[in-house]
Amino acid sequence: MKKLKKVSNIVLIAACTAVVCYAVTAVIAHFVTGFELSPTLTTAWFSFWGVEIIALATIKNCKTKHHSEDTEDTPDEEDFE
Repeated sequence: MKKLKKVSNIVLIAACTAVVCYAVTAVIAHFVTGFELSPTLTTAWFSFWGVEIIALATIKNCKTKHHSEDTEDTPDEEDFE
């Protein structure tokens, strides 16, 4: 579980970095060249990374939910005393 947590953190950092770098590059390119980047490319870029972040959040949420359900089913030591 520790390994998975590290991978998800790396993907989250990469996603945020990629989105910020793309936005900064698009603004700089717009001011330097005077042309706007393709709106389709921009939409696809933000959609891809948005889906990645939502997928990571869903995986984490489901694992947390299933983990809490599993711990509720197991009896505590106090139940046996």
